Amino acid sequence: MKMLMFKYFLCFFFLFFVFQNQVQAALRILPTRFEYSIKPRTERFVNGAITVQAATDETIRFKVYPKSFNIDETGGMDTDSKNISESPIAKYIRFNPAEVTITSGNPQKVRFTITNIKDLPDGESRIALLFENIKTKEQVLPTSSSTISAYVTIKTIVGVPIYIDKGQTVKTGEIKKLEIGKSNDKYFYTVNVKSNGNSKIRVDGTAQIIKDKNLVAEFPINSQPVQAGTIGKLQGELPVQNLTPGEEYKLKVTLSFKDQKEKQQYLVNDVDFKFDNPVKGMQNFNSQKNNLQP
Repeated sequence: MKMLMFKYFLCFFFLFFVFQNQVQAALRILPTRFEYSIKPRTERFVNGAITVQAATDETIRFKVYPKSFNIDETGGMDTDSKNISESPIAKYIRFNPAEVTITSGNPQKVRFTITNIKDLPDGESRIALLFENIKTKEQVLPTSSSTISAYVTIKTIVGVPIYIDKGQTVKTGEIKKLEIGKSNDKYFYTVNVKSNGNSKIRVDGTAQIIKDKNLVAEFPINSQPVQAGTIGKLQGELPVQNLTPGEEYKLKVTLSFKDQKEKQQYLVNDVDFKFDNPVKGMQNFNSQKNNLQP
C-alpha cells in the first residue's frame, strides 16, 4: 500500500525552481546605483530617477518595489537570506510608478524620494529598488523517469541599490588573508578583506607575480564592495603562462579604497607559492557570483 501511494505521489510531482538573473542584454538601467553622503542637519530628503530602456524589440512589463539587502562575500546583492534586517530607509522611500511597461525606443523613468534623513542612523543605510518581470518563463527539463515532470520557472529581477552615508561615517578595512589555490589545473587567488567601519568600502587594485624581485606578471583586481562589519572575498584566476613549473614565486596584492574623507587608503599583502604544486585549502574553488550587483 505504501509503495502504491509513493508511485501515485511521483506521478504528480513537479520540480520547481526560481532563478533571479540580471538580463542586461534585454534591459538597460541607468544609473546602476545611487550613493549619497549626507552631513548632519544639511538635507531633509534625497531624490533620484532611474531610466529603464529595452535593448530588444520585446515588450516587457515590470513591477517595482523596495527590498532590503546585504552585500554577500563575493560582492553580490543578497535579498533572500534570513539574516537580512529591514532597512531603516524602507519606511521613508516613495517611488513612482510602481509598474512600468518597457518597449523598444521608449525609455521610462522611475523617480524616488527618501525623506526623514535626520532619523536615519549614523553610518550607512541601504535599500534596493527591484524591477521584477511580471511575466515569468517556464522551461521543461528532461528527466530519466516517466513518472516525474520537471520544469524551471525563470523570473527576471534587476536591482538598483541606494546607499546613504549620514553623520559620523567610518570607512576602514584590512586584508585578513591572502590565499592561492589550484583547481582543474588552474591557479586562483582569494583575498579576504574585512570592512571595519560602519559603511561599506569599495575595493579594487592590482596584483603582481614576482620572482627574485623581478616582475613576471601584473593584472588588475576588479572593484568589489565589502559590507561594513563583514569579510569580502576577492577572487580570480592567476595568469601563469610565463611561470616555470617547480619554481617559487611571490604574489603581491595592492588594494585601495576611499575612506570617509574621500582619501585613498591602501592595503598590501603577499604570499609565496610554488608553481605546479597543489595548495591545500582551496581545491574546490568557486568563483560564481550573485547576478544582482550592488
